[in-house]
Amino acid sequence: MTGYIMKLERSDDGPYHFHCIFFFDAQKVQSIRYWVKRIERYWKKITEGRGYVHNCHQNPKKGELEKKGRWAIGRINGSDKQQVKKLANYAVWYFSKDGQRVRAKPKAKSRLLTMGKMPKRRLGGPGRPRKLLYVGGVSGT
Repeated sequence: MTGYIMKLERSDDGPYHFHCIFFFDAQKVQSIRYWVKRIERYWKKITEGRGYVHNCHQNPKKGELEKKGRWAIGRINGSDKQQVKKLANYAVWYFSKDGQRVRAKPKAKSRLLTMGKMPKRRLGGPGRPRKLLYVGGVSGT
């Protein structure tokens, strides 16, 4: 995952919920299904089984959104300005719907809209850099 955008919302007759867009490096991710399942398992764990995940890739309105030029989910070529603009327009539409706005923040420091970039991995893996190389081996009889 290279980044994300999340918005906290609340429908008039329902609980608080998040709308999220996750960005993945398409050079490293072949299928999004694995990540959807992983996100779903994590969400169920942190919500103690009460959470629900909706996969937007399985949207019954996909054809309708494609006709309107609003469908921007899937592989995006970053050098294709038209695709990037379509994604930006989709994100603005998706995160600015008026019907589910939060009228009062749940806590004073709550963020209703947030985004982030994932930290780049340091070459050499986790932990502090080592000056010496340790080579271990096992032999058995």
